[in-house]
Amino acid sequence: MERARYFELYDLAPVGYCTLSAKGLVRQANLRLADALDLPRATLAKQRLSRFIFDQDQDAYYLMLATLRTTTEPQSCDLRMVKRDATSFWMHVVATAGQDESGEPVLRLALTDLTERRRAEQQRLHQLIELSREATVVMRDGKMVYVNPAAIAMFAAESAQQLLGKPMLDLVHVGFQNLVQRREQGLVEGAPVTPVYEEKWRKLCGALMDVEVQRSRLIFDGTPAVQVAMRDITRDKLIDRLLQENNTELKLARSVADSANQAKSEFIASMSHELRSPLNAILGFTQLMEFGETTQVQKENLAQILSAGGHLLGLINELLDLSLIESGKLKLEFEPVSLSLALQECAVMIESQAQGRGVTLKLQPLATPWHVHADPRRLKQVLLNLLSNAVKYNRDGGVVSASCALAEPGSVRISITDSGIGMTPVQLGQLFQPFNRLGREAGAQEGTGMGLVVTRRLVEMMEGRIGVDSEEGVGSCFWFELRVCEDGSMPLQV
Repeated sequence: MERARYFELYDLAPVGYCTLSAKGLVRQANLRLADALDLPRATLAKQRLSRFIFDQDQDAYYLMLATLRTTTEPQSCDLRMVKRDATSFWMHVVATAGQDESGEPVLRLALTDLTERRRAEQQRLHQLIELSREATVVMRDGKMVYVNPAAIAMFAAESAQQLLGKPMLDLVHVGFQNLVQRREQGLVEGAPVTPVYEEKWRKLCGALMDVEVQRSRLIFDGTPAVQVAMRDITRDKLIDRLLQENNTELKLARSVADSANQAKSEFIASMSHELRSPLNAILGFTQLMEFGETTQVQKENLAQILSAGGHLLGLINELLDLSLIESGKLKLEFEPVSLSLALQECAVMIESQAQGRGVTLKLQPLATPWHVHADPRRLKQVLLNLLSNAVKYNRDGGVVSASCALAEPGSVRISITDSGIGMTPVQLGQLFQPFNRLGREAGAQEGTGMGLVVTRRLVEMMEGRIGVDSEEGVGSCFWFELRVCEDGSMPLQV
Protein backbone atom coordinates (compact mmCIF):
# COMPACT_ATOMS: atom_id res chain seq x y z
CA MET A 1 0.00 0.00 0.00
CA GLU A 2 2.80 2.42 0.93
CA ARG A 3 4.71 1.53 -2.27
CA ALA A 4 1.60 2.17 -4.38
CA ARG A 5 1.10 5.49 -2.61
CA TYR A 6 4.74 6.42 -3.31
CA PHE A 7 4.38 5.77 -7.04
CA GLU A 8 1.13 7.70 -7.12
CA LEU A 9 2.84 10.74 -5.59
CA TYR A 10 5.87 10.17 -7.89
CA ASP A 11 3.70 10.22 -11.01
CA LEU A 12 1.56 13.17 -9.97
CA ALA A 13 4.43 15.38 -8.75
CA PRO A 14 4.43 18.92 -10.28
CA VAL A 15 7.90 18.32 -11.75
CA GLY A 16 9.36 15.63 -13.94
CA TYR A 17 11.48 12.93 -12.32
CA CYS A 18 13.69 10.30 -13.87
CA THR A 19 16.41 7.92 -12.78
CA LEU A 20 19.36 7.27 -15.09
CA SER A 21 21.87 4.47 -15.10
CA ALA A 22 25.56 5.22 -14.88
CA LYS A 23 25.57 5.17 -18.71
CA GLY A 24 22.82 7.79 -18.90
CA LEU A 25 19.97 5.42 -19.86
CA VAL A 26 16.49 6.09 -18.48
CA ARG A 27 15.64 3.44 -15.88
CA GLN A 28 12.53 5.13 -14.54
CA ALA A 29 10.47 8.25 -15.34
CA ASN A 30 7.27 9.70 -13.95
CA LEU A 31 4.16 10.62 -15.90
CA ARG A 32 4.88 14.36 -15.60
CA LEU A 33 8.10 13.99 -17.63
CA ALA A 34 6.42 11.72 -20.19
CA ASP A 35 3.56 14.19 -20.61
CA ALA A 36 6.01 17.08 -21.00
CA LEU A 37 7.72 15.20 -23.84
CA ASP A 38 4.33 14.12 -25.26
CA LEU A 39 5.45 10.46 -25.19
CA PRO A 40 4.14 7.25 -23.63
CA ARG A 41 6.12 6.58 -20.49
CA ALA A 42 7.09 3.14 -21.70
CA THR A 43 8.96 4.57 -24.69
CA LEU A 44 11.37 6.37 -22.38
CA ALA A 45 12.71 3.21 -20.77
CA LYS A 46 16.30 2.32 -21.68
CA GLN A 47 16.57 5.43 -23.91
CA ARG A 48 19.39 7.93 -23.53
CA LEU A 49 17.87 11.08 -22.09
CA SER A 50 20.20 13.09 -24.36
CA ARG A 51 18.06 11.86 -27.27
CA PHE A 52 15.33 14.24 -26.06
CA ILE A 53 17.66 17.22 -25.50
CA PHE A 54 18.10 19.99 -28.08
CA ASP A 55 21.30 19.46 -30.10
CA GLN A 56 22.85 22.80 -29.20
CA ASP A 57 22.31 22.12 -25.48
CA GLN A 58 23.92 18.66 -25.42
CA ASP A 59 27.28 20.06 -24.29
CA ALA A 60 25.69 21.77 -21.28
CA TYR A 61 23.93 18.51 -20.33
CA TYR A 62 27.04 16.33 -20.53
CA LEU A 63 29.14 18.92 -18.71
CA MET A 64 26.62 18.88 -15.86
CA LEU A 65 26.77 15.08 -15.61
CA ALA A 66 30.58 15.05 -15.76
CA THR A 67 30.80 17.60 -12.98
CA LEU A 68 28.31 15.62 -10.90
CA ARG A 69 30.34 12.41 -11.23
CA THR A 70 33.55 14.25 -10.31
CA THR A 71 32.28 16.19 -7.32
CA THR A 72 29.19 14.15 -6.27
CA GLU A 73 27.68 17.54 -5.44
CA PRO A 74 24.22 18.38 -6.88
CA GLN A 75 24.42 20.15 -10.25
CA SER A 76 21.90 22.12 -12.31
CA CYS A 77 21.47 23.79 -15.67
CA ASP A 78 18.82 25.18 -18.01
CA LEU A 79 18.42 23.40 -21.33
CA ARG A 80 15.91 22.80 -24.09
CA MET A 81 14.16 19.49 -24.58
CA VAL A 82 12.37 18.31 -27.71
CA LYS A 83 8.81 16.96 -27.86
CA ARG A 84 7.57 14.27 -30.19
CA ASP A 85 6.47 16.93 -32.70
CA ALA A 86 10.04 18.41 -32.66
CA THR A 87 9.01 21.57 -30.82
CA SER A 88 11.39 22.61 -28.07
CA PHE A 89 10.76 23.88 -24.57
CA TRP A 90 12.94 24.92 -21.64
CA MET A 91 13.59 22.81 -18.59
CA HIS A 92 15.52 23.50 -15.40
CA VAL A 93 17.39 20.30 -14.51
CA VAL A 94 18.75 19.41 -11.05
CA ALA A 95 20.90 16.27 -10.94
CA THR A 96 22.05 14.29 -7.87
CA ALA A 97 24.11 11.12 -7.52
CA GLY A 98 22.83 8.07 -5.62
CA GLN A 99 22.56 4.27 -5.52
CA ASP A 100 19.74 1.86 -6.22
CA GLU A 101 18.63 -1.00 -3.90
CA SER A 102 21.50 -3.17 -5.08
CA GLY A 103 24.11 -0.49 -4.55
CA GLU A 104 24.58 0.34 -8.24
CA PRO A 105 25.32 4.03 -8.94
CA VAL A 106 22.43 5.98 -10.45
CA LEU A 107 21.66 9.60 -11.37
CA ARG A 108 18.41 11.15 -10.24
CA LEU A 109 17.08 14.15 -12.18
CA ALA A 110 14.32 16.59 -11.30
CA LEU A 111 13.08 18.62 -14.30
CA THR A 112 10.98 21.79 -13.98
CA ASP A 113 9.21 23.26 -17.00
CA LEU A 114 10.44 26.85 -17.60
CA THR A 115 8.20 27.58 -20.56
CA GLU A 116 6.05 30.21 -18.87
CA ARG A 117 8.98 31.84 -17.12
CA ARG A 118 10.99 31.95 -20.34
CA ARG A 119 7.99 33.35 -22.22
CA ALA A 120 7.67 36.14 -19.63
CA GLU A 121 11.40 36.83 -19.88
CA GLN A 122 11.19 37.00 -23.65
CA GLN A 123 8.25 39.41 -23.42
CA ARG A 124 10.27 41.67 -21.11
CA LEU A 125 13.25 41.40 -23.46
CA HIS A 126 11.02 42.38 -26.40
CA GLN A 127 9.67 45.35 -24.48
CA LEU A 128 13.13 46.54 -23.44
CA ILE A 129 14.48 46.28 -26.98
CA GLU A 130 11.37 47.88 -28.43
CA LEU A 131 11.61 50.88 -26.10
CA SER A 132 15.38 51.25 -26.36
CA ARG A 133 16.71 54.43 -27.97
CA GLU A 134 19.62 52.36 -29.23
CA ALA A 135 19.15 50.76 -32.61
CA THR A 136 18.88 47.00 -32.01
CA VAL A 137 18.70 44.18 -34.53
CA VAL A 138 18.34 40.47 -33.77
CA MET A 139 19.70 38.18 -36.44
CA ARG A 140 19.74 34.43 -36.89
CA ASP A 141 21.82 32.69 -39.56
CA GLY A 142 22.95 36.11 -40.75
CA LYS A 143 19.41 37.38 -41.45
CA MET A 144 17.46 39.98 -39.55
CA VAL A 145 14.57 38.46 -37.59
CA TYR A 146 13.74 41.49 -35.46
CA VAL A 147 14.40 45.25 -35.67
CA ASN A 148 13.29 47.83 -33.12
CA PRO A 149 11.90 51.27 -34.07
CA ALA A 150 15.29 52.94 -33.46
CA ALA A 151 16.90 50.59 -36.00
CA ILE A 152 14.13 51.26 -38.53
CA ALA A 153 14.79 54.99 -38.19
CA MET A 154 18.60 54.61 -38.31
CA PHE A 155 18.49 52.65 -41.57
CA ALA A 156 15.89 55.08 -43.01
CA ALA A 157 13.38 52.28 -43.61
CA GLU A 158 9.66 52.93 -43.91
CA SER A 159 8.76 49.83 -41.89
CA ALA A 160 10.30 46.74 -40.32
CA GLN A 161 9.22 44.67 -43.33
CA GLN A 162 11.86 46.39 -45.46
CA LEU A 163 14.55 44.89 -43.21
CA LEU A 164 13.23 41.59 -41.84
CA GLY A 165 14.53 38.50 -43.58
CA LYS A 166 17.33 40.38 -45.34
CA PRO A 167 21.03 39.51 -44.82
CA MET A 168 22.41 42.02 -42.37
CA LEU A 169 25.76 41.99 -44.13
CA ASP A 170 24.10 43.76 -47.08
CA LEU A 171 23.89 46.90 -44.92
CA VAL A 172 27.62 46.87 -44.11
CA HIS A 173 30.01 48.94 -46.22
CA VAL A 174 31.84 46.64 -48.61
CA GLY A 175 35.19 47.61 -47.10
CA PHE A 176 34.07 46.32 -43.67
CA GLN A 177 32.21 43.13 -44.68
CA ASN A 178 35.11 40.70 -44.20
CA LEU A 179 35.97 42.27 -40.87
CA VAL A 180 32.35 42.07 -39.69
CA GLN A 181 32.14 38.40 -40.71
CA ARG A 182 35.25 37.60 -38.65
CA ARG A 183 33.82 39.44 -35.65
CA GLU A 184 30.52 37.58 -35.88
CA GLN A 185 32.32 34.26 -36.20
CA GLY A 186 34.43 35.12 -33.16
CA LEU A 187 31.23 35.80 -31.21
CA VAL A 188 29.87 32.35 -32.05
CA GLU A 189 33.11 30.62 -31.07
CA GLY A 190 34.29 32.81 -28.22
CA ALA A 191 33.01 35.24 -25.58
CA PRO A 192 29.25 35.93 -25.43
CA VAL A 193 29.76 39.69 -25.92
CA THR A 194 32.13 41.56 -28.23
CA PRO A 195 33.85 44.87 -27.50
CA VAL A 196 32.34 48.03 -28.99
CA TYR A 197 33.63 48.52 -32.53
CA GLU A 198 33.44 51.41 -34.97
CA GLU A 199 32.25 50.29 -38.39
CA LYS A 200 31.01 51.82 -41.61
CA TRP A 201 27.39 50.96 -42.49
CA ARG A 202 24.90 52.29 -45.00
CA LYS A 203 21.21 53.22 -44.95
CA LEU A 204 18.68 51.71 -47.35
CA CYS A 205 19.01 54.86 -49.46
CA GLY A 206 22.75 54.20 -49.81
CA ALA A 207 23.98 56.98 -47.51
CA LEU A 208 27.03 55.92 -45.47
CA MET A 209 27.20 56.31 -41.71
CA ASP A 210 29.71 55.68 -38.94
CA VAL A 211 28.28 53.28 -36.37
CA GLU A 212 29.35 52.00 -32.95
CA VAL A 213 28.47 48.29 -32.84
CA GLN A 214 28.38 45.69 -30.07
CA ARG A 215 27.27 42.10 -30.65
CA SER A 216 26.10 39.58 -28.07
CA ARG A 217 24.63 36.10 -28.01
CA LEU A 218 21.11 35.64 -26.65
CA ILE A 219 18.09 33.35 -26.69
CA PHE A 220 15.41 35.04 -28.73
CA ASP A 221 11.96 33.46 -29.07
CA GLY A 222 13.36 30.21 -27.68
CA THR A 223 16.32 29.81 -30.05
CA PRO A 224 19.88 31.14 -30.11
CA ALA A 225 20.43 34.41 -31.95
CA VAL A 226 22.79 37.36 -32.15
CA GLN A 227 21.79 40.80 -30.89
CA VAL A 228 23.45 43.74 -32.62
CA ALA A 229 23.26 47.03 -30.71
CA MET A 230 24.19 50.08 -32.80
CA ARG A 231 24.59 53.83 -32.40
CA ASP A 232 24.96 56.24 -35.31
CA ILE A 233 28.03 58.39 -34.53
CA THR A 234 28.29 60.08 -37.92
CA ARG A 235 27.36 63.49 -36.49
CA ASP A 236 29.65 63.03 -33.48
CA LYS A 237 32.60 62.21 -35.73
CA LEU A 238 31.82 65.18 -37.97
CA ILE A 239 31.79 67.47 -34.94
CA ASP A 240 35.08 65.96 -33.72
CA ARG A 241 36.65 66.48 -37.13
CA LEU A 242 35.44 70.09 -37.28
CA LEU A 243 36.75 70.70 -33.75
CA GLN A 244 40.12 69.27 -34.71
CA GLU A 245 40.22 71.46 -37.80
CA ASN A 246 39.21 74.48 -35.74
CA ASN A 247 41.84 73.63 -33.15
CA THR A 248 44.44 73.43 -35.90
CA GLU A 249 43.31 76.79 -37.27
CA LEU A 250 43.29 78.29 -33.78
CA LYS A 251 46.81 77.02 -33.13
CA LEU A 252 47.93 78.50 -36.43
CA ALA A 253 46.18 81.79 -35.67
CA ARG A 254 47.68 81.84 -32.19
CA SER A 255 51.12 81.17 -33.62
CA VAL A 256 50.66 84.04 -36.06
CA ALA A 257 49.36 86.29 -33.27
CA ASP A 258 52.27 85.33 -31.01
CA SER A 259 54.71 86.08 -33.79
CA ALA A 260 53.02 89.43 -34.44
CA ASN A 261 53.00 90.20 -30.72
CA GLN A 262 56.69 89.32 -30.48
CA ALA A 263 57.45 91.54 -33.47
CA LYS A 264 55.38 94.33 -31.89
CA SER A 265 57.25 94.02 -28.61
CA GLU A 266 60.60 94.08 -30.37
CA PHE A 267 59.52 97.10 -32.45
CA ILE A 268 58.34 98.97 -29.34
CA ALA A 269 61.57 98.16 -27.51
CA SER A 270 63.62 99.36 -30.46
CA MET A 271 61.56 102.52 -30.99
CA SER A 272 61.55 103.28 -27.26
CA HIS A 273 65.33 103.38 -27.27
CA GLU A 274 65.33 105.52 -30.42
CA LEU A 275 62.83 108.00 -28.94
CA ARG A 276 64.34 108.19 -25.48
CA SER A 277 67.75 109.47 -26.61
CA PRO A 278 66.53 112.61 -28.45
CA LEU A 279 63.86 113.21 -25.79
CA ASN A 280 66.47 113.18 -23.03
CA ALA A 281 68.45 115.70 -25.04
CA ILE A 282 65.38 117.96 -25.36
CA LEU A 283 64.69 117.76 -21.64
CA GLY A 284 68.35 118.40 -20.83
CA PHE A 285 68.57 121.53 -23.01
CA THR A 286 65.25 122.77 -21.61
CA GLN A 287 66.58 122.48 -18.07
CA LEU A 288 69.74 124.34 -19.07
CA MET A 289 67.63 127.13 -20.58
CA GLU A 290 65.80 127.50 -17.27
CA PHE A 291 69.08 128.54 -15.63
CA GLY A 292 69.59 131.36 -18.16
CA GLU A 293 67.93 134.74 -18.32
CA THR A 294 64.34 134.22 -19.45
CA THR A 295 61.14 136.18 -19.35
CA GLN A 296 58.11 135.02 -17.38
CA VAL A 297 56.40 133.81 -20.55
CA GLN A 298 59.52 131.87 -21.56
CA LYS A 299 59.69 130.27 -18.10
CA GLU A 300 56.07 129.13 -18.42
CA ASN A 301 56.75 127.73 -21.89
CA LEU A 302 59.82 125.87 -20.65
CA ALA A 303 57.82 124.45 -17.75
CA GLN A 304 55.24 123.14 -20.22
CA ILE A 305 58.00 121.56 -22.32
CA LEU A 306 59.45 119.85 -19.24
CA SER A 307 56.02 118.65 -18.08
CA ALA A 308 55.03 117.27 -21.48
CA GLY A 309 58.48 115.79 -22.05
CA GLY A 310 58.45 114.13 -18.64
CA HIS A 311 55.04 112.65 -19.36
CA LEU A 312 56.24 111.38 -22.75
CA LEU A 313 59.39 109.91 -21.19
CA GLY A 314 57.27 108.05 -18.61
CA LEU A 315 55.09 106.68 -21.39
CA ILE A 316 58.15 105.48 -23.30
CA ASN A 317 59.61 103.84 -20.19
CA GLU A 318 56.33 102.01 -19.47
CA LEU A 319 56.11 100.88 -23.08
CA LEU A 320 59.66 99.61 -22.93
CA ASP A 321 59.09 97.73 -19.66
CA LEU A 322 55.89 96.16 -20.99
CA SER A 323 57.51 95.08 -24.23
CA LEU A 324 60.49 93.58 -22.37
CA ILE A 325 58.14 91.64 -20.08
CA GLU A 326 55.98 90.35 -22.95
CA SER A 327 59.01 89.32 -24.99
CA GLY A 328 60.53 87.55 -21.98
CA LYS A 329 63.68 89.68 -22.10
CA LEU A 330 63.28 91.42 -18.76
CA LYS A 331 65.74 89.96 -16.26
CA LEU A 332 65.46 90.32 -12.52
CA GLU A 333 68.22 90.19 -9.91
CA PHE A 334 66.80 88.74 -6.70
CA GLU A 335 68.26 89.59 -3.31
CA PRO A 336 67.00 90.33 0.22
CA VAL A 337 65.55 93.86 0.17
CA SER A 338 64.70 95.88 3.29
CA LEU A 339 61.05 96.95 3.08
CA SER A 340 61.59 99.81 5.53
CA LEU A 341 64.40 101.37 3.48
CA ALA A 342 62.58 100.84 0.17
CA LEU A 343 59.43 102.57 1.48
CA GLN A 344 61.40 105.48 2.90
CA GLU A 345 63.32 106.05 -0.34
CA CYS A 346 60.15 105.95 -2.42
CA ALA A 347 58.33 108.30 -0.02
CA VAL A 348 61.12 110.85 -0.43
CA MET A 349 60.87 110.62 -4.23
CA ILE A 350 57.07 111.09 -4.19
CA GLU A 351 57.05 113.85 -1.54
CA SER A 352 57.11 116.77 -3.98
CA GLN A 353 54.13 115.34 -5.93
CA ALA A 354 52.21 114.90 -2.67
CA GLN A 355 52.97 118.44 -1.53
CA GLY A 356 51.67 119.79 -4.83
CA ARG A 357 48.28 118.22 -4.02
CA GLY A 358 48.41 118.92 -0.31
CA VAL A 359 48.37 115.15 0.32
CA THR A 360 49.90 113.80 3.54
CA LEU A 361 52.15 110.73 3.30
CA LYS A 362 52.13 108.38 6.29
CA LEU A 363 54.53 105.46 6.64
CA GLN A 364 53.31 103.09 9.34
CA PRO A 365 56.17 101.72 11.50
CA LEU A 366 57.07 98.13 10.67
CA ALA A 367 56.52 95.68 13.52
CA THR A 368 59.38 93.56 12.15
CA PRO A 369 62.36 94.64 10.01
CA TRP A 370 61.25 92.47 7.11
CA HIS A 371 63.40 91.71 4.11
CA VAL A 372 61.68 90.41 0.98
CA HIS A 373 62.95 88.27 -1.88
CA ALA A 374 62.84 90.77 -4.76
CA ASP A 375 64.67 92.80 -7.37
CA PRO A 376 65.50 96.12 -5.57
CA ARG A 377 65.01 98.32 -8.62
CA ARG A 378 61.73 96.70 -9.70
CA LEU A 379 60.39 96.67 -6.13
CA LYS A 380 60.92 100.44 -5.95
CA GLN A 381 59.27 100.79 -9.37
CA VAL A 382 56.18 98.97 -8.01
CA LEU A 383 56.10 101.09 -4.84
CA LEU A 384 56.57 104.35 -6.76
CA ASN A 385 53.76 103.49 -9.17
CA LEU A 386 51.29 102.63 -6.40
CA LEU A 387 52.28 105.65 -4.27
CA SER A 388 52.12 107.99 -7.31
CA ASN A 389 48.64 106.68 -8.23
CA ALA A 390 47.47 107.05 -4.62
CA VAL A 391 48.53 110.71 -4.70
CA LYS A 392 47.34 111.37 -8.26
CA TYR A 393 43.80 110.02 -7.74
CA ASN A 394 43.43 111.33 -4.18
CA ARG A 395 41.46 114.32 -2.96
CA ASP A 396 43.22 117.63 -2.42
CA GLY A 397 44.38 117.53 1.19
CA GLY A 398 43.88 113.77 1.37
CA VAL A 399 45.98 111.07 3.03
CA VAL A 400 48.13 108.24 1.67
CA SER A 401 49.41 105.61 4.08
CA ALA A 402 51.78 102.70 3.56
CA SER A 403 51.86 99.73 5.90
CA CYS A 404 53.20 96.18 6.07
CA ALA A 405 51.77 93.12 7.79
CA LEU A 406 52.44 89.40 7.80
CA ALA A 407 50.17 87.62 5.31
CA GLU A 408 50.13 83.86 4.86
CA PRO A 409 53.15 82.04 6.34
CA GLY A 410 56.32 83.12 4.61
CA SER A 411 54.83 86.23 2.95
CA VAL A 412 54.39 89.88 3.84
CA ARG A 413 51.68 92.18 2.50
CA ILE A 414 52.51 95.79 1.57
CA SER A 415 49.40 98.00 1.48
CA ILE A 416 49.07 101.49 -0.07
CA THR A 417 45.82 103.14 1.09
CA ASP A 418 44.38 106.44 -0.14
CA SER A 419 41.38 108.58 0.74
CA GLY A 420 40.44 109.24 -2.87
CA ILE A 421 37.25 108.76 -4.83
CA GLY A 422 37.45 104.96 -4.93
CA MET A 423 36.18 102.69 -7.70
CA THR A 424 32.91 101.03 -8.68
CA PRO A 425 32.64 97.22 -9.03
CA VAL A 426 32.60 97.67 -12.82
CA GLN A 427 35.83 99.66 -12.70
CA LEU A 428 37.43 97.06 -10.46
CA GLY A 429 36.63 94.41 -13.08
CA GLN A 430 38.46 96.46 -15.73
CA LEU A 431 41.52 97.13 -13.60
CA PHE A 432 44.94 95.93 -14.81
CA GLN A 433 43.85 96.15 -18.47
CA PRO A 434 46.39 97.85 -20.78
CA PHE A 435 45.55 101.45 -21.76
CA ASN A 436 42.31 101.38 -19.75
CA ARG A 437 42.08 104.47 -17.51
CA LEU A 438 38.61 103.52 -16.24
CA GLY A 439 36.87 106.49 -17.84
CA ARG A 440 39.25 109.14 -16.48
CA GLU A 441 40.84 110.02 -19.79
CA ALA A 442 39.22 113.46 -19.73
CA GLY A 443 40.33 114.18 -16.15
CA ALA A 444 43.07 116.52 -15.01
CA GLN A 445 45.40 113.65 -14.10
CA GLU A 446 47.81 112.52 -16.77
CA GLY A 447 48.32 108.81 -17.38
CA THR A 448 48.61 106.03 -19.94
CA GLY A 449 46.76 103.15 -18.34
CA MET A 450 49.87 100.96 -18.47
CA GLY A 451 51.41 101.57 -15.06
CA LEU A 452 49.28 99.04 -13.18
CA VAL A 453 49.72 96.48 -15.96
CA VAL A 454 53.50 96.72 -15.65
CA THR A 455 53.20 96.73 -11.85
CA ARG A 456 51.21 93.50 -11.78
CA ARG A 457 53.60 91.77 -14.19
CA LEU A 458 56.58 92.81 -12.08
CA VAL A 459 54.97 91.55 -8.87
CA GLU A 460 54.15 88.23 -10.50
CA MET A 461 57.71 87.95 -11.85
CA MET A 462 58.92 88.45 -8.28
CA GLU A 463 56.78 85.41 -7.31
CA GLY A 464 54.16 87.53 -5.59
CA ARG A 465 50.55 88.52 -6.10
CA ILE A 466 48.71 91.84 -6.21
CA GLY A 467 45.15 92.95 -5.52
CA VAL A 468 42.94 95.89 -4.61
CA ASP A 469 40.06 96.68 -2.25
CA SER A 470 38.04 99.78 -3.05
CA GLU A 471 34.81 101.51 -2.12
CA GLU A 472 33.38 104.28 -4.23
CA GLY A 473 33.53 107.61 -2.42
CA VAL A 474 35.77 106.24 0.35
CA GLY A 475 39.09 105.29 -1.20
CA SER A 476 41.21 102.39 -2.37
CA CYS A 477 43.81 100.06 -0.93
CA PHE A 478 46.26 98.50 -3.37
CA TRP A 479 48.29 95.67 -1.90
CA PHE A 480 50.87 93.14 -3.00
CA GLU A 481 52.53 90.21 -1.29
CA LEU A 482 56.13 89.00 -1.57
CA ARG A 483 58.07 86.18 0.02
CA VAL A 484 59.96 87.01 3.21
CA CYS A 485 63.74 86.43 3.16
CA GLU A 486 64.98 84.63 6.23
CA ASP A 487 68.65 84.63 5.26
CA GLY A 488 71.09 86.59 3.16
CA SER A 489 71.06 84.23 0.23
CA MET A 490 72.97 85.18 -2.90
CA PRO A 491 71.03 86.95 -5.68
CA LEU A 492 69.24 84.59 -8.09
CA GLN A 493 68.92 85.58 -11.73
CA VAL A 494 65.76 84.46 -13.57
